Amino acid sequence: MSGARGLRAMAGGASLALVACGFDLAGLGVISSAGDASLDPSADSGVGFDAAVADGLAQDVGAPEDDANEPRDGRDDAAFEAGLDAGFDAGPSVALRINVNGAAFTAASGVAQGAWTADPGAAGACGPNAFSVAAVHNTLDGPLYVGEAFGDPLVCNVGAALPQGSYEVTLFFAEIYYGAGCAGGGGNNSRVFDIFIEGQKVANNVDVHQLSGGCLANPATTASPVVATYRVDIQDGTLSISMPASKDSAKVSAIKVVGPL
Repeated sequence: MSGARGLRAMAGGASLALVACGFDLAGLGVISSAGDASLDPSADSGVGFDAAVADGLAQDVGAPEDDANEPRDGRDDAAFEAGLDAGFDAGPSVALRINVNGAAFTAASGVAQGAWTADPGAAGACGPNAFSVAAVHNTLDGPLYVGEAFGDPLVCNVGAALPQGSYEVTLFFAEIYYGAGCAGGGGNNSRVFDIFIEGQKVANNVDVHQLSGGCLANPATTASPVVATYRVDIQDGTLSISMPASKDSAKVSAIKVVGPL
């Protein structure tokens, strides 16, 4: 059995931690939500990276949770709310929210807030393979992360007749196969992959377990779902994503598309 897992982007100073984990941002034109001067957008890049997210990130860089008993979803973290909420849900309308290999679901708050459509099944958005677990832990948005598509490469083609223009594409990840207490065992370096959107490389050497912090299918986990947003141009009406792997296979849990901007 093969699976696939995680990815964490960051706000402000945490962006350096992302690079240190092997997530290569060179030349991508990073958009920092916290004003990190070292992450100014590249003038010649057609791809933006809206630094990101979610569960537990601010805690990792020294901002404590308001309530230690809350799941690490970032919803009670002032730094997360101030720096990231507007960038994900304000402005242009949401064109698509797809719960990959999952059921319809409505998230009440946070970066995933809104109504998610079920995966379209046999004519699904992503493939070639699917995997799911009975439950995940340490997140308020469990239905988004219990299922996934995976493959080498993982390929997603979503949307029909999307108007030409610039879009923000948000990818949601969680480790549910590799790591302590989970079916695949292993841990860091069990899965490494790149991400291409609309033919443009937006991420190198994504080590999903390392960035996620563990496996969310483990009831004792302290790991966090992770979310990354990229700005891309869509010209042919369909969003195309490819994730080739250098180790095992790539995965994705959910996809959100906002625009045209």
